[in-house]
Parts: sequence; C-alpha cells; structure tokens
Amino acid sequence: MNDDGNIADTLRRQAAAHPEALAVAWPQGTRRGVPRYGRMSFGHLDAASEDLARRLVSAGLGDGQRVGLLVPPGRQFFILVFALLKAGSVMVCIDPGIGLRRFGRCLAVASVAAVIGSPKTLLARWIGRWVPGVSRYVVDGSFPGARRLDRLDPTAATRLPTMGPTDPAAVLFTSGSTGPPKGVCYTHGNFIAQLEALQQAFAIEPGEVDCATFPLFALFAPGLGMSAVVPRMNFTRPARVHPPMLQHCIETFGVTSLFGSPALLDTV
Repeated sequence: MNDDGNIADTLRRQAAAHPEALAVAWPQGTRRGVPRYGRMSFGHLDAASEDLARRLVSAGLGDGQRVGLLVPPGRQFFILVFALLKAGSVMVCIDPGIGLRRFGRCLAVASVAAVIGSPKTLLARWIGRWVPGVSRYVVDGSFPGARRLDRLDPTAATRLPTMGPTDPAAVLFTSGSTGPPKGVCYTHGNFIAQLEALQQAFAIEPGEVDCATFPLFALFAPGLGMSAVVPRMNFTRPARVHPPMLQHCIETFGVTSLFGSPALLDTV
C-alpha cells in the first residue's frame, strides 16, 4: 500500500479503479419487517466527499481544526468522514453510549472549534449544553443558529490541503467502560499503518464485503477495496444486537467478514 499522505487518498484510488463498485451500504428503514439499505458507490462517495471537503474548507474548518462529528450512521456520515479527512480537519468521534454529561465533557476536552450534526443530535447538544459558543453546522435539515452544510459555497476553496503522515486526522474517545473516556489522537500515518496491518493479517482482497458493526470501520474498508455494510442495530448497545438482522445483512450482501466487539459476538 505504502501511502505517504492523506488516508483519504485510498478512497480516491479505489474510486478511480472501481467507480461503480459498492463502497458502503447502511440501513434505511424497513418494509414489511425486512430491512432496506441505502447504497453508495466508490465514485459517488469520492465525488460527494470532495465537494463537501471544499465547503468545509471555505467555512474555515480545514487546516487542523477539530470538528465534533455528531452524525448517526448513514449517507451523510460516510461522506463527512472522508470530507473531513480531505479538508485537513481533525474529526472528533465519541461513543454515543457514554451518556450526555460525558459526551459534553469529551467535546470540551477535545477543544472542538465546531460541531456537525443532525437536527436531533444538535438538539441533544443544546439540552446538554455541550461546548456552548462553538460554530454549529447541520446536515439533512435545519436547526436554529446552525449553518447548513449544503448551502456553504464550495467554490471559495480553490484547493484542498496536502496532508502528511504526521498530521492529525482524528481524536477518538474510548468507551469509558473502565474509567473516564480518554481521547486518543490518530495521525494519517496511524490509519495507513492500521490498513496495512489489517490487509497483511487477514489477507484481505479487493471485492470482499465487510459487515461493520462499528460504523467508523467504514473508513478502513474502502481503503482496502472492500464494501462496508452497516447492519441494522443499536450501535450504543452492541450486546443487544438481533442476530437474525445480522444474518439478513450477511446473506443480502454476501458478507465475507464481520468486525464486532466481544459483547456483540458473544450474543451472536
């Protein structure tokens, strides 16, 4: 693999090589009790995240700015993950299962400059009084005092930043199950090294399909040429997963691997 810069470059290469192949799929309601899924190709994910990255840079959210990502798994979540990486932002991701009070503390400790969320998650931010005074951006709708991402001007950003392996890419917080949640800073080089380790350890080949019960793993799958499929489940309570839902997901997409916590796998 030997990538030297931005972890998002792995998506750019896969989109150039296999633009129509499935990159990610996510639950999109049910019909007569059967889960339905939204789907996005490598080409679509790359183009949409490129456009959004320019909007983020034009809003001043690039160049190492820390941004709290309060968006549930779905189309906008995956686009935002790669857009933030392309923009040179540092995404701050927190397990929503840690509780409102801890969630706000984590955002404060991370010193976020802005938060991006859905109307529902921004309402939770308002109720919990998380990081008052920071800039707020909303996806899929509107929220008082928040700017809509789709109305930011992408043409104001003439180019996207060039990132190196030592540049920070994300701050990920632990679950807090053994103490206060702790933020861990990942560089682009850290993510690239993890990709290489996964590929070598499991002999992953392009075209495989992964069932990602931890949504952020969708960052790795496209870089490996895999399709990432997010099952229908409550990600804050993995031990309560409904095994038949996982079975349906596996059979529908021809899943070849599954990434999950011990609590989830014990239930299955």
